[in-house]
Amino acid sequence: MMDPQRPDFIVGIDVGMTCTGVAYANLMDQEFSPPEVKLICEWAYVLDKDCKVPTQVVYARDDIQHGPVAWGFGSEARLKLADDTVSGHWFKQRFCPSSRSKMKAHADEPIDPNLPSVDTLYEDFLAKVYGHIRGEIENRELVKHNREWESCSINFLFSVPATWDSTSVEHFKTLAAKAGFGREPGHSVAASLTEPEAVVIFTIQEEQIEFENGDNILIVDAGGGTTDLCLVKIDKQDRNMVSLAELGPVVGEDAGAAYIDSAFQDLVLEALSKGGRERLTSPPETVAWEMMRSSVFQDWKHSLGVTNSRKGDALMLKIPGLGDRDTSTESNIVRGRMSIERSQLARVFDEQVEEIAKMVDRLVEHMEIRRLGQLNYIILSGGLGSSPYIQNKLKARYGARSSQKMLENLVFHLSKEPRLCVCKGLVHDRLHHLYTGSSTFTRLCSQFSFGILKDEGYDHRKAHHQAAKREKKLKTLVGSKRLVGDCAKWLIKRRFAKNLHHRFESSVPRWGLVGQVTIVSSIESEPPAYFAPDNGVKKVKVLHCDYSRVEVRERPWYRLRSNYQQVDFKIEATVGATEAIFNCLSLDDGLKLSRQPVRIPAQAEAMERGCTQAALFG
Repeated sequence: MMDPQRPDFIVGIDVGMTCTGVAYANLMDQEFSPPEVKLICEWAYVLDKDCKVPTQVVYARDDIQHGPVAWGFGSEARLKLADDTVSGHWFKQRFCPSSRSKMKAHADEPIDPNLPSVDTLYEDFLAKVYGHIRGEIENRELVKHNREWESCSINFLFSVPATWDSTSVEHFKTLAAKAGFGREPGHSVAASLTEPEAVVIFTIQEEQIEFENGDNILIVDAGGGTTDLCLVKIDKQDRNMVSLAELGPVVGEDAGAAYIDSAFQDLVLEALSKGGRERLTSPPETVAWEMMRSSVFQDWKHSLGVTNSRKGDALMLKIPGLGDRDTSTESNIVRGRMSIERSQLARVFDEQVEEIAKMVDRLVEHMEIRRLGQLNYIILSGGLGSSPYIQNKLKARYGARSSQKMLENLVFHLSKEPRLCVCKGLVHDRLHHLYTGSSTFTRLCSQFSFGILKDEGYDHRKAHHQAAKREKKLKTLVGSKRLVGDCAKWLIKRRFAKNLHHRFESSVPRWGLVGQVTIVSSIESEPPAYFAPDNGVKKVKVLHCDYSRVEVRERPWYRLRSNYQQVDFKIEATVGATEAIFNCLSLDDGLKLSRQPVRIPAQAEAMERGCTQAALFG
């Protein structure tokens, strides 16, 4: 079944800390079967094809307000060409730093005093990516159909790290819109999946793995700046379709290849501090950066863990600005080259291995506690995930625990496209929904509990009702019915997998309401039954309802003077991959009463003060 509202193009964009990948599908030629998912592999400033572009922008130091003078593959060449330029890179980790991040900064503070803010770096980079995507699709696809970019219907889908909170996700979408995404009437922008969820979709669609019903799969997406994990079960599969059920919320930590590069720079700076820096022609920090970015170091890094590698036990890396006569025993500098032992780099890798292993251990423990069965597969993806050293270390760690029943049949698998599976997974997920009318995920786990505030009839058996009575906070309606306000009706519970399109109903059949429903959230799996400023229940958003189209029930003669109307309704909450959607519906015919649905990202923050609270009676 094909969705009648299908777009002309679906574009999946994975903005990584070090590189960005873009995939797309052209639906203009394919009516009955899904089209091929293609990659954008030709980027400005490069002659050879490379399917990921560096996430980098370069500015003229004295003219930053006029925007980047180079980006992507053109960045390094421009930096070498002129001394009056500055580079914006690795800004993803500074967009939403965690409390444990080694690269802390605020979005409104520049990484370098000569650079614009992180927001501006993102917006400028995304604008360049948008322009390139437009040029590629126009030249390769639209020219064949004699169509204009502005007249096409296009879905732009972005992935997001599991470490980003809801505020960051929404802010990122705002920056993408400013950069041009969604500017045209038929274009839309969404943050549709987290990065590991996109990986698992790609795995199901493109990997040649014979999964069986009930198999448990752990996705370990180790990229440049974050490592994200997603635990799923093969819920159902047949010849044409595989369904997945999440077994826990997606989790992530600040661990990735960029931390290895950063630690290597520290090694170089430490060595230079012992001798040789006085002969440098550039600041030591610039020299360390250039040495880290060199193809020699990057090739050597990627070879770590390769059994038949010919790279040797030490790397002799050229130091920019030093010549053959420059030698320093204290700094391990010989004839202008720094000697770095392979064991030194291995220790840097081991720090990231430990961070990843801690996350895997927590999920294995989660499976044991909840008796979820054996872990059958670990799928590795991302730039760091493709490292032979990382693979070997994880295999050794968990292969040694094969006597543990839940790990005895564990299989490790490296994604066949570890650096591109996220952007392709985004497109596959949307195609699957368009052509089947259903989601690949049958169950998802919410990061938070979500509910609504309502009034409840007084019940002396409930402790918070007794407290309200003691504090004289009870309300009295006609007929002497006493009500307790600020009671929470929880519709979605944290960590509990729910059917993706299941409707959670909260019916209020015989009492009135004021037209606004307050939605609340909690980090707890079993949240409190009422709202209080200090119990962790947070007001998130308000759902505005219009009851003018609902038939009002006739009231008895003795209630004709009451100041409320009697209506029937229900609240519908739908769990999505990145958000929960709330609607107010008529109880009888399902007519939508909410003016607009309320969409809440998976990680919800408290709403601003001053919002009107709903009055739901039941």
